[in-house]
Amino acid sequence: MILHPDLRIRQFAVQYFKDSQYKDPDLMPLVLEACNLAIDEKQNRLMLAYAAEFTQTRETLEEIVKRILDRGPARDCYEKMLVNSEIQLLKQFPNRIADLLPPFQKAVRLRLELADWCTDKLWQELFELSKRAEGKYCNEFDYNYGVYVVKELAVRSDLPVEEIVERLDQFYPEDYEGYADIYLCILAGDLRLQKAIPALTNYLRSEGDLIVEEAVKAMIKIGTEEVVTGIRKTFLKEEWDFRLFSTDILSGIKLPVCEAAVIELMSQEEDLSIRTRLADSLCQLLSVKGIPFVEEMIDGGYDRSLLSSEESLYVNCTINGVDLPELETWRAQLDAEEEERRKTVESFNHLFLNNRMISAENFSTNRQRAENRKK
Repeated sequence: MILHPDLRIRQFAVQYFKDSQYKDPDLMPLVLEACNLAIDEKQNRLMLAYAAEFTQTRETLEEIVKRILDRGPARDCYEKMLVNSEIQLLKQFPNRIADLLPPFQKAVRLRLELADWCTDKLWQELFELSKRAEGKYCNEFDYNYGVYVVKELAVRSDLPVEEIVERLDQFYPEDYEGYADIYLCILAGDLRLQKAIPALTNYLRSEGDLIVEEAVKAMIKIGTEEVVTGIRKTFLKEEWDFRLFSTDILSGIKLPVCEAAVIELMSQEEDLSIRTRLADSLCQLLSVKGIPFVEEMIDGGYDRSLLSSEESLYVNCTINGVDLPELETWRAQLDAEEEERRKTVESFNHLFLNNRMISAENFSTNRQRAENRKK
């Protein structure tokens, strides 16, 4: 799938393996090879974002460093991959840190520093950072610093796992303005803590976007039948937001029970937007059994403001080798839409560049006039 000639299939494949928590080091070389198939490296950005935390080897990092040095349009994506690599691999490239963009230089040096801290110091720092960040938006402090602390904690054997679960079970109140709950959700997912499932499920009912987003990611990472069973049992009783977020979990966990759960819920869910997301979940799961349900949604009408069911079904059928009469028509429509988007972006960039040139010329002219008045 990853080396398929159609970019949409390649992007889907990489996202599929990301959701599957696939850790085989043989995956990353295929992603790098797939990048060579793109007409323009800008096309690779989404795929590389999905692969940001894939397992690296010395060989793949050497190739990534070469692409960083090329300074292409996906440079920052490659640099993020390097930052996310295992510490022992990062230590093998000390002379390349200076080649990175400043934010990524800072991130690598920070990760190397944190690796030398004891677990108790890391644990304490996580809560002190959260305390310092109270009342701030995540762009008003170094949010990623906390993420790197969590990343280092997740590989420690002496981590107080029971305390993570206990703190999450307390369920931080809605008026809590710190970030400890969010960082603990990330940590629970990285550690795949089964005992944290009830607490994470509860956080899906929160009003904060970030805490819900991280709870969803954590439950996908845990990825067990217990997660799916819990969502399935409570789904139809929950509020609209909970049901919408839960569709991401059901599509992200690649287990047969997810297919059965989604088909069952589709037969009972009445909201069009939720049904649209459930139908898309079947395609994300590469469900052949779900194809008729998605066709029915397309024929009967779905929420087009959320996604393109035609694109999702096209990808699903192409990968599964299911030949529907509409596939070629859908592919042509998708290609035309993509070309239109490309032209729109090019037109905007051209207009933006022209405006900058005009502004620069006006500035130069006005400056010259000012100099002339001084004489």
